Amino acid sequence: MIMSPYPQRGRGKSNARGIAKEIKARVMGLMVQEEFRGFGPTLLQETLEEEYGIKVSREWLRQQMVIGGKWQPKKEKKGTIHPRRKRRSRRGVLIQLDGSYEDWFEDRGPRCCLLVMIDDAISEIMFMRFVKHETTRDYLEMLKDYISCYKRPQALYSDRHSIFKVSKGESQALDGHHSQFERAMKELGIELIHARSPQAKGRVERANGTLQDRLIKKMRRRGIATLEEGNNLEGYRKEHNLKFAKQAESAEDGHAELIPSMCLDRILVVKEKRKISKNLEVHYQNIIYQLELKNSSRRMQGKEVTVLENSKGKISFEFQGKEIGYSIYHEMAVKKAALDHKELEVLPKKPLTAIQRHRKGMACNF
Repeated sequence: MIMSPYPQRGRGKSNARGIAKEIKARVMGLMVQEEFRGFGPTLLQETLEEEYGIKVSREWLRQQMVIGGKWQPKKEKKGTIHPRRKRRSRRGVLIQLDGSYEDWFEDRGPRCCLLVMIDDAISEIMFMRFVKHETTRDYLEMLKDYISCYKRPQALYSDRHSIFKVSKGESQALDGHHSQFERAMKELGIELIHARSPQAKGRVERANGTLQDRLIKKMRRRGIATLEEGNNLEGYRKEHNLKFAKQAESAEDGHAELIPSMCLDRILVVKEKRKISKNLEVHYQNIIYQLELKNSSRRMQGKEVTVLENSKGKISFEFQGKEIGYSIYHEMAVKKAALDHKELEVLPKKPLTAIQRHRKGMACNF
């Protein structure tokens, strides 16, 4: 037997660089608390350091979470390769926007949608807003606030949702070929690009994934349970950008000033055409409106009037470029609007009946 020339003087002694037993016990005690349910190693490490002053490595924490059953190691994905597109060189040149339906408030509040706007050049969240559903009016209102804050972007990158692109056979705008959002972007001189896959607008998709992980847990710890409280999280947006935003190639700002003829209150609204009756009445959204009588009222009969509705539901009428006063004559019963596929995905599913479970089991046997 060959004896080592170096005596093992450290045998039986604790590692000088190891983590103290007291810190280990405290971390284990915090890890099992309900408020840290679902936390990943990175987020838990940041929280322990920021709020408790405990500094441990992410890898050590990950190993302890795996041993304790609090973290499942992720398997390597083997999917289709999607090469990343080069970022735009300047801030404000291209803005990616998307809506993410999720149980954002968990069991404390209603299911809702988070609208997000990401700058392509720097991956910075420019705007995010909780809404009940993903609608044209909500996007137009958010874009209005964006332009008021940052000026006009050169282009927007969205998916092919019916809000952004009219499907074949549909008619949602003045000309029947463009959606209300497309029409508004055309009037503002903003290019609207439609992605053909989620990977094409990967930056906003990845931001949604990060928000679904971090933001949900942050709101849980603060007890946030309503859309109004969620929309006051400006501090989180700044914290997110400080951690994940990138440096643009050019310091020049790509946003453009509004042309004086561009009135946001007249552009970022829903516009539809309606025919004026002989009695100068207009039917819109189950309501009959009586237009004001003027000297030129007779030539208005049978002609088309433009109805403008903003995000707050305020209605106005334009005839040949001039606004016309009105009064409400009669309100009819309102029909419930149909849900789109994104809203249907987040609805709670009804439990299967005994017959449905039996049929499903029979189908699986083939």
